[in-house]
Amino acid sequence: MRKTMLLVLLALLAIGSAFGQTTFYNETMGTVAATTAIAAHETANGFSVVAATYSGTADVRATTASTGYTGASGGANVFFTNTIGRYLLVEGIDSSAYTDITMTFGHYKSTTAANNELTVEVSSDGTNWSPMTYSRPTGTGTTTWLLISPTGSIPSASNLRLRFTQTNATPPIQS
Repeated sequence: MRKTMLLVLLALLAIGSAFGQTTFYNETMGTVAATTAIAAHETANGFSVVAATYSGTADVRATTASTGYTGASGGANVFFTNTIGRYLLVEGIDSSAYTDITMTFGHYKSTTAANNELTVEVSSDGTNWSPMTYSRPTGTGTTTWLLISPTGSIPSASNLRLRFTQTNATPPIQS
């Protein structure tokens, strides 16, 4: 079975300024000994940012630890199987004090053909979602970790939400 793994060193949210950037959310996914449901990882306070709330149908694994880019955690990752609709939802990020917000996340794929099998969206109310856009190369040498910097508008909100959703049935994804 072909697999694409998108591993998200879940969203490093930052603002830029003339003096550098300020990071106000940096999730490393914690650690796990075996495949763990997101709900179980959340209940055990397994995520590194316990102030946020995590839910979804993807799972947390220790396979293919992130490496090779600045900020790689080397720990757990979120795995999206090849089932369309698998997702990770993060709620409760307070971005209200910031503007011009950017996001980066680690992304791994295990097939050279895979490109953008993961939809990344942001919301300030949990009802209206705005997509972020990213692209990664295909072909020889692209089955690796890559730091992704999606483009799009990230709102200032007291309860910013991030949603990562599997959109392709062929390759599973880890983030």
